[in-house]
Amino acid sequence: MVQNNLTPTQKALVVGFAGALIGEESYNFDSLLSNIMNEIGISHTDFQKHIEDANAIINFYGINAFSQLKNLSQSDKNAVEKALATAIQSGVNANNPNVVMLYKNAISQFSPNTPIKANIRLDSSVKSITRTAAYHLSSAIQNGMLISGNYEATIYKNRIEFGRCNNPSFQNKTGMVAPNFYIEYGNVIYYFGNNLKCGWLSKQLDYCGTFPPTSPDNEGIFNLIYPRFA
Repeated sequence: MVQNNLTPTQKALVVGFAGALIGEESYNFDSLLSNIMNEIGISHTDFQKHIEDANAIINFYGINAFSQLKNLSQSDKNAVEKALATAIQSGVNANNPNVVMLYKNAISQFSPNTPIKANIRLDSSVKSITRTAAYHLSSAIQNGMLISGNYEATIYKNRIEFGRCNNPSFQNKTGMVAPNFYIEYGNVIYYFGNNLKCGWLSKQLDYCGTFPPTSPDNEGIFNLIYPRFA
């Protein structure tokens, strides 16, 4: 069994997510998941012991759960990336765009050097974005891309527009679909709360909340907007 420095809970997190990437409908699901367990270095018994702790991480952090792995050594990150790549390529979800997007999102959270192909741009109502605002927006943009099912985002002074909703889970819905996220006329829009403001003259978007973030939830997306839009 492979040796690495991941905790049993971290290993269970990786294996549990790998199972979702493979898809239980895969005819060889059990053998594929067993191979992932061997690859990441956890037994079936230890996986069962720690899956509840892994689920607690997912329940608390949601789609940002893999940000908890960003302090791993590079060799351990490589092991996780390899296991998840094997999972997405081996099962029934290899060509499922929504599952592929979840996979790419997970990788980008703990491996900021992994390139993300996304078209993020500023509307003329915004000239620049501060670092702290970019920290905050990395999570909003990540979530918006998952909800919309595409990699388009235009940042306005009071919202982010993600274009047409291509995610089957949210199509035919309207109104609020998540905190601050709305579907209007088939388009996904994220409206800023009171923690973001855009200067009237400077047109600089800044974070003004009580507890400013000190790091991005998604480093890959953060690197696409800062310092590019600084």
